[in-house]
Amino acid sequence: MVNPHENLKQAIMRQSAIQEVQQTVATFKSLEESLDQLLAIELTQLATQNLHLTELAADIDDAEFSTELHILADNHIKTRRQWLQTMILLCRNSIISSSAVLNRLADRQSHLKISN
Repeated sequence: MVNPHENLKQAIMRQSAIQEVQQTVATFKSLEESLDQLLAIELTQLATQNLHLTELAADIDDAEFSTELHILADNHIKTRRQWLQTMILLCRNSIISSSAVLNRLADRQSHLKISN
């Protein structure tokens, strides 16, 4: 004989797990939006810094120093952009994975409700 108390307990635990996954998905969506905004701000700031360094480099007579300054500025911008884009992609992948798990959990919860 199935214990009704145990069934209720299991249903509540499953529902809690679904809610926690929903919260995780929402957190990653919020993080993705924040990273998108950060990326835009960072790229604007880096572009300004790069422009300033380029102008400085143009005024420096030492060709080797000027070239190295250009390389430094370009590498810094590329590295920061890649890091931010990687973080955004990781968030998106996590959202997709978490959403898939959430859908499976919700389906399982519905299936269990129907069979009980």
